[in-house]
Amino acid sequence: TTNLVLLVGKNEMGDFSPRKATIYKTNDSNVICSFWPFTSNITLAKINKKRIILQESSFIHIYSTEDMTALHKIDIGNNITPNHIVLSSSSEKNNFLVYTTSENEGIIKVYDLLYLSYKGTFQAHKTQIEQMNINSNGDMLVTCSIKGTMIRVFSLPKGEKIHTIKRGISNAQVFSIAFDIEKNDKIVLSGNTGTIHIIDLKENLPFTSVNNGKNEPNGESGLFGFVSKIKSQIISKDYEEMMNYQRPCISANFQEIKDRNIIGFKGGSGGFKVFAINERGEYYLFDVNYKSNTMNKIYENDLTKLKLIDNE
Repeated sequence: TTNLVLLVGKNEMGDFSPRKATIYKTNDSNVICSFWPFTSNITLAKINKKRIILQESSFIHIYSTEDMTALHKIDIGNNITPNHIVLSSSSEKNNFLVYTTSENEGIIKVYDLLYLSYKGTFQAHKTQIEQMNINSNGDMLVTCSIKGTMIRVFSLPKGEKIHTIKRGISNAQVFSIAFDIEKNDKIVLSGNTGTIHIIDLKENLPFTSVNNGKNEPNGESGLFGFVSKIKSQIISKDYEEMMNYQRPCISANFQEIKDRNIIGFKGGSGGFKVFAINERGEYYLFDVNYKSNTMNKIYENDLTKLKLIDNE
């Protein structure tokens, strides 16, 4: 959504210190701003068209991309990791910062970056959240816990649950999860089992809650309404969710995906191509066939061996 690139160094080497953030403009190859120095290392850096997010120690710093001024600082506490903070790529309407802390297991907080105010808090899981991501429209959030068995999709900013997907029976660590960037109706995820899962939200029935009798014949006063009332009282939400879930439409196993990786839909492909980059710098591209529910690897390359511009 922007031609700005946000850079943070890893080692104390020249201009690229881990305590310094640099804004690089790609269309004229110029550095337009540097934030320096922070008292401790920057552990997360994100950017969209209107906002810059930097996490340093127990604080999230919010800057404007218009004039690079500091707008606000959120105290999040010390128990937080980078994959527990996500930033909406939408910048005009649903410009949300969503985060969770390990001290509040499964609790999601939604912060409006345009109006600099909290929009809501809700519980996504009973255990700590492993991965989460926002769609490009900024109106949906996908989450999974450290168990990795259930994937849940919530509306933003209210946090209403709209989809529940069962990845599998056994626990697994989810490495990466993402929406497609065009229609926001597909989700791709990868984990330590080496399996890529694709979820097609439009082809599956959304999560439905237990009927309270209002839509039953004869309403609450009829027999069906009475039965529905009893059912809603004796059936727990956990059992309800267990009986009302979706399944991935495609699950394909690849040895290359067993290493920690980042996964997503290739932009402009309409959800028909998926890319993955593992921790060794290897890039893979997969072709998706929704008619046969299959996926095939069509390209791979070692990014660490590519020649950089000007041989630098």
